[in-house]
Amino acid sequence: MKLWDLATGEMLATFTGDGAIASCAVAADGVTVVGGAWLGRVYFLRLHGLRG
Repeated sequence: MKLWDLATGEMLATFTGDGAIASCAVAADGVTVVGGAWLGRVYFLRLHGLRG
């Protein structure tokens, strides 16, 4: 899963799991991303600290 800055087109971060990510959603707080993998795993990511 890759995180992009839509204003600049810059890739900010890449996250990998042990299987392909099938879906993801950003929570209303703007810093929590939930990703679901084909293998049935769910990943919770916090996006704090990506930009200085």
